[in-house]
Amino acid sequence: MVLVGVIAATASCRAPGRRGGSIEPLIPQPSPRPAIPVAIEVFGTSGLQFEGSYGELGEAKRAAGAVPARLAFQSTEGFSVTLQKRTDVGELGIQVTVAGKPVHRSSTTREFGLVTYTHRLPSQ
Repeated sequence: MVLVGVIAATASCRAPGRRGGSIEPLIPQPSPRPAIPVAIEVFGTSGLQFEGSYGELGEAKRAAGAVPARLAFQSTEGFSVTLQKRTDVGELGIQVTVAGKPVHRSSTTREFGLVTYTHRLPSQ
């Protein structure tokens, strides 16, 4: 009987206003940022082969294909794109659009040339 009384007393000794075992953070957490649409138009010499990577910062995906091409995804923090020609002739270029607005355009005609761009979305 004494053991039952000790267990019952311990179970009822919780901090005032607390329920269960979860702890609420003292610092308010920022709300998730909305995803922004990103489009990368790959242009240049028709049929030119390219490869590289693109996507959210820290989460890049492999890209490979031929001109013309379109890469589309959503970004919450920022993104990067790096594409390289797989040949020594021709032109490879990118035009980057964020939320429907053009933000970057570049191209290369160098042998096995690279086009690259990194964009950080503004903080809220």
